Amino acid sequence: MHRVMTRGRMCRLDDVAGRMHAWNPRKRQFANRQINILSDRLQEQGRI
Repeated sequence: MHRVMTRGRMCRLDDVAGRMHAWNPRKRQFANRQINILSDRLQEQGRI
């Protein structure tokens, strides 16, 4: 997710989720809720 948000310059979580889900079949296991939680955590850490 960090890579998608920083290198892909995406900020809308719907776009990030779509890119992550397209990356490979394993990434499709992550629900949008989980992606939102991860985004919040990365922001708290100052990584995005």
